[in-house]
Amino acid sequence: MKEEWCGIIQKAPDGSEKVNYNDESYPSYIHNGYIRPTSTWGNVTHFHTDLEFITVHDGHMGMNVNGKTVLLSEGDTIMVNSGQIHYSFPTQEEKCRYIICILHPQILCSSASVKENYITPITSSNSIPYLLFKAGTDTGKKIYDIAFKMLDNYCNHFMVTKEFFNLWEIVLQYCGELNLEDNSYSDPSLFTMKKMIAFCQNNYAKEIKLSDIADYAGVSNTYCNKLFHKYSKMTPLEALMRIRMEKASDMLLHTNLSISEIAEKTGFSGASYFSEVFKRCYNTSPRSYRHDMIEERQRTLQRRA
Repeated sequence: MKEEWCGIIQKAPDGSEKVNYNDESYPSYIHNGYIRPTSTWGNVTHFHTDLEFITVHDGHMGMNVNGKTVLLSEGDTIMVNSGQIHYSFPTQEEKCRYIICILHPQILCSSASVKENYITPITSSNSIPYLLFKAGTDTGKKIYDIAFKMLDNYCNHFMVTKEFFNLWEIVLQYCGELNLEDNSYSDPSLFTMKKMIAFCQNNYAKEIKLSDIADYAGVSNTYCNKLFHKYSKMTPLEALMRIRMEKASDMLLHTNLSISEIAEKTGFSGASYFSEVFKRCYNTSPRSYRHDMIEERQRTLQRRA
């Protein structure tokens, strides 16, 4: 992946996040990131087949996984399991800095036996939407160190693979200590919510009403509202607006499209209303966001050169 595209988010046709890996030949995305109230990537509900590890190294933030809020402090790590609906959100005005390691389970699948006995039982478990490793514990300290090793060696596929196996050994041991029961029950509301996310992701450029989202999943408007509040803490139209803002921020940073063109491509009737909503969400105008983020990206690329 090109450095200038680092962090941009795409979606697969099923609505899941299509992770932009650091290298297209190796399914991992490892990045030293941050979140604050004006971050356009916060509060955007999504899911993907990859495992996601967030290790906080400065500040505080939150993760919401399948409707449950998890607060993270410095030194904490959360693993969001494969296929879980989740989003990150800021909990303070100052930047929270973290290492994000998004890794596809296939990296660990060196054989059918390893996959069947040591990988799939965790990634397909309905009992493990996420795991939380607290700062100060032995497991928390070990994973904290592994996160930095992965960041330092994110271009070295051998080293990332090695550290992922070390990380997974800790995960297996931790799950064994939790003595989790095998849970074959699958919450149908999770599947319904994913369908509605997919509809919003694939149709955000169009005029969409609440009934359109509900009808696509075959549920009532009331139940549609209930699921969005459960999984995203937003109404369906508020969640749709977040998706549109996320797409708009990507276009502002990675294209030369005008504000009017971006407004049209993200489902807004005009540039004025688009700018009003963008500023309300991120406390800055689209033009200022484009200018500031491009400058920040250039400074980051210069530091890495």
